Amino acid sequence: MADPPRLFVLTAALVLGLVPRLMATETAKTALSDDQRLLLGAAREIADSVADRVWPGWGRAEFEILLVTAEREILLGGSRRPKGFTSGVVLPVLGQTAERPRRFPPSLLATMPAFGLPPTVVLGTPEATGLGPTQWLQVLLHEHFHQWQMRDPGYYEATEGLDLAAGDTTGRWMLEYAFPYDDEELGRSWALLSRELAMLLRRPRGEDLAPGAAVFWRHYGDYEHQLRPADARYFGFQLWQEGVARFVELRVAQEAAAGWVPPLALAGRPGFEDFSTAARAAWEELFEELETPDLAGRRRISFYAVGAGMAMLLDRTEPAWKGRYEMPRFTLAPAVSNAR
Repeated sequence: MADPPRLFVLTAALVLGLVPRLMATETAKTALSDDQRLLLGAAREIADSVADRVWPGWGRAEFEILLVTAEREILLGGSRRPKGFTSGVVLPVLGQTAERPRRFPPSLLATMPAFGLPPTVVLGTPEATGLGPTQWLQVLLHEHFHQWQMRDPGYYEATEGLDLAAGDTTGRWMLEYAFPYDDEELGRSWALLSRELAMLLRRPRGEDLAPGAAVFWRHYGDYEHQLRPADARYFGFQLWQEGVARFVELRVAQEAAAGWVPPLALAGRPGFEDFSTAARAAWEELFEELETPDLAGRRRISFYAVGAGMAMLLDRTEPAWKGRYEMPRFTLAPAVSNAR
């Protein structure tokens, strides 16, 4: 689930052709507005362009979305029509749609197995979620990475194995687990760890970070050992899931900034921000959080920034780390750091 966000060169013919393809008039009716089609189509094209460059195999994850509007819910991008949905239209880029009366809150931003596996991104419109169009696209792509993380039964078996739900079957424990955020000693140790990570990442590209990274991972292990076992499992889970999703969100913005050209109708939309600006803002916000840590104040959101920073550190010191990301799940530390 995403909290409020921080988040290839197409030919001229593709860029100019995107708008009419998304705005095409269908004979059947749909609750999707032209603006919603434009945004959803842009998200799909960005994902198709950059997913496998950002994360190996991500492009194979099904991109099924349930858009929640004030009155209706529109399912698109997948291959199923769950019970209670009526057939909609077939849209270029977006595929078959299906609709039903609204059931979810219009402000929702989540990924869940709403209709079984694979999981579905369930989110409200930019207006209902209070997000600008670029922020909304970043959050949608963040959630799409959760679809890759949650794509198979092994993920759910592993989360059950954490033994943190305390009887909750809704997944709310992922947001509401009673981590000791207010513990002053843990807060001081957290601040040292966060600032140490920021200092490493500030070092120039090309500099050998291996010695400093080895020290950081030892300190990370020391922090884990300050926690009760259940708290350590929750800590590792949040870094692995939300921290890496935030890292992916930033990388998507950087890749989009490097070459993706928004269609004119989107670029001219009120509030639209180009991805170069969005990527710089996301980078600056990440470092602000790392360099001014506040575990008691930011609480669970603190794990997002540190998890993203850890992923960046691994990118610079262990380029093949993504290959071990699920072996095992819910830990980012190199194997040498876990052998304590």
